[in-house]
Amino acid sequence: MFIRKTSDRFKKAVVWIVAAAFVLSTGIIGIYALVDRRSGGVPSAMASDIASVNGRGIDYWSFIENFYAVYQQYPYFSPGESQYWLRSYVLDQMIARELLRAEAERSSIKVDEAVVNETIDGYKALFSDSDEFRDYLMSRGMTEADLRRSVRSSLMIEAYVEKLQEQAVVTEEEINAEFEARLTEDEDLVFDDVKDTIEGELLAKKRDELLIAHIEELRAAAKVEIFDPVINAINAAESGDFETAAKYYNEAVEAGSSDPYLHLALARVLEKLEDMDGALAAYEKAAEVDGGVTAEVHLQLGLAYNERGMTDLAVEAFRKASEIDGETDPYLHSILESEFEGLGLTEDAERERQIIDKISEETAKMYEEWLKQLEEAQQTAESDDSSEDAEETAEQSGEPSSGSEQSEEQ
Repeated sequence: MFIRKTSDRFKKAVVWIVAAAFVLSTGIIGIYALVDRRSGGVPSAMASDIASVNGRGIDYWSFIENFYAVYQQYPYFSPGESQYWLRSYVLDQMIARELLRAEAERSSIKVDEAVVNETIDGYKALFSDSDEFRDYLMSRGMTEADLRRSVRSSLMIEAYVEKLQEQAVVTEEEINAEFEARLTEDEDLVFDDVKDTIEGELLAKKRDELLIAHIEELRAAAKVEIFDPVINAINAAESGDFETAAKYYNEAVEAGSSDPYLHLALARVLEKLEDMDGALAAYEKAAEVDGGVTAEVHLQLGLAYNERGMTDLAVEAFRKASEIDGETDPYLHSILESEFEGLGLTEDAERERQIIDKISEETAKMYEEWLKQLEEAQQTAESDDSSEDAEETAEQSGEPSSGSEQSEEQ
């Protein structure tokens, strides 16, 4: 899917989904995502750090496992640049978790060992027997003692965050103001009906704000080093430091990366720096590295050519993008349709419209089929419920059910 820019609102929502997984949960993202591999047993070849927080390393292996655990839960992140954005935020949350862990330890928060045991037992219940559980832990490069330390640490962080968020308070004035604001959108709202909901939502928001502010304070006072050039490039670009971003992207691509999206990202940064020749070279390198596999890459190259008045090359890249995608992404084809129309290529534009219409028809058919299957499933469930109710009524009245009558006859 073609994704060029993610909205700030969407980003903030995802940040907190990811943050909840790392900071507040002991089970959402799987056993291995909780493991602090610095606590022992990591082969040296896997122990290189992607970052450090006050001298304590976050090793690359743990980072990769956490990233894929989160990525699998949120499949709306398409391959490419949005994955790199998610990688950056996953590392941010691992850093936040480490900062909170250190503060929780300093605050001398105690964790009930019975809760630790209950959590460990919950993990064990996911496996057929203790041998399978042990083998799984070994496959992750850890022991049950490692897991126990990580669970205890996570519970300690959770307790620390809960204590911090207890400071959040919502006043009656704030509830009334929020109700008045909502009343402008829905004049049928009744205060007593929505008061508790508004209070709960405002309280949750304040708790989040407290946690965000606290993490920002801890990070500002900490020594945080990130050793991954791509994540450093993303952070620099988002802060508006495009020269530093270009430096880090160049470092990543010079290391021999075969990912065309890194070249696309470099191209956009170079455009910000008004290095148009360098940017075009990066777009062309992206297409070369891609080897005609990814439609978005060739679309971006076509847009770059078109912006520079290189019409013939733009048309060639646009047609290549359409050919690669086939009949998959209606958004990509809508961009191509608009570009072809702008170039006066009516036949190409019409072809893109036909592809969009075909995708729409197929999507509508799939939706209708899904609705049909859902309706059939509901009817089956209702029929089963009716049969169970009838049998229960028959049993209570002492009458044989239809099923038991058939059995007697047989």
